Amino acid sequence: MTRVFKWIGIVLGSLVVLLAAFLATTYVIANNRMNREYTVTVPAVALPTDAASIQEGARLTVARGCTDCHGADLGGQVMIDDFMFARLASTNLTTGRGGVGTRYDAEDYARAVWYGLRPDGTALAFMPSHEYHQGLDPAHLGKILAYIQTVPAVDREAPARRLGPMGWTFYALGQLPIFPVDAIDLSEPPPSNTPIEATAAYGETIGVLCSGCHGPGLAGAVEGGDVVPNLTMHPTGLAGWTLDDFKTALRTGVRPDGTTISEAMPWRNLGQMTDVEFEALWAYLSSLDPQPAVGQN
Repeated sequence: MTRVFKWIGIVLGSLVVLLAAFLATTYVIANNRMNREYTVTVPAVALPTDAASIQEGARLTVARGCTDCHGADLGGQVMIDDFMFARLASTNLTTGRGGVGTRYDAEDYARAVWYGLRPDGTALAFMPSHEYHQGLDPAHLGKILAYIQTVPAVDREAPARRLGPMGWTFYALGQLPIFPVDAIDLSEPPPSNTPIEATAAYGETIGVLCSGCHGPGLAGAVEGGDVVPNLTMHPTGLAGWTLDDFKTALRTGVRPDGTTISEAMPWRNLGQMTDVEFEALWAYLSSLDPQPAVGQN
C-alpha cells in the first residue's frame, strides 16, 4: 500500500511539474507576442475644422461604436477584470489625466484605429481594428478624430492590462484572438473613400463592422451559449423583414414580432445611422448569399 501511495505521489508530482512547465511556456509565448513591435505605414488623415464635419464626427463616433467601448465621455472604462482571464481597459481618448489626447496626433490615432497598434508599435487588445481596417475610410475617420479633439477632458487612469493564466494559455494556443493586429494584412492599406450613397458598396463598409459578433458571413454565431442573430435573408435570419422593419428594430430595440433586442447588441449606437446608411446596409445585407443561422440547418 505504501508503494502505491508513493507512485501516486510521483505521478501527481510529475503532473504538477508538467502543468507548471506548460503554463510557464505559454506565459512566455503570450508575453513575447504582447510585447512584439510592428512597423506600418499609416496613410495620412485630414482633420476637417468646420462645424458641420465635427458634428458629423460626433454622430459617427456613436454610430461606428467608439462610445460602446470607450464610454459616452470617451474617457475609457474597464472592459474585463477577471484574475484567471484578464484585466483589460479601453483607452481614455481625451486630454485629461490618463488620456492620450495630449500626446496622440492624427497618425497615432489612425495607427490605433486601422492597425490596432500604439505609437511604439505594440499591440492594442480587443480594439476592433481588423474591422475598421476594412470598413472605416479616411474621410469618416478624419471627422471622428476632429470631433474627439473637441471632447471635454476626462481625468481617468486606466489600470495596467494583464493576462491571467487562462488568458495567456488560450492566447498562446491560438484560441483567443486578443490582438486584432494578428488578423490584419499589414501590407494592405485601409479602404479608400467610399461615396456616401444608398448602395451595397457603401453598406459593406458598415456591414464589416458587424462581422465581429455576427460572423464573417453575417450568418450569426453562438458565443458562450448566447445566440447572435443571422443577418442574411435566410428564413432563419431577416427573410420577411422590410427596410422599415430593420430601421425600426435598430432605432427602438424592438423586432417586427414585438420581441426586444438584447442590450448586449449596440442597437442604440446603430440607431444613430442616417437613412442613407440604413438603406446602404440593407442593400448590402440583401446582396449576401442567404445562409442558415450558425448552428441550424
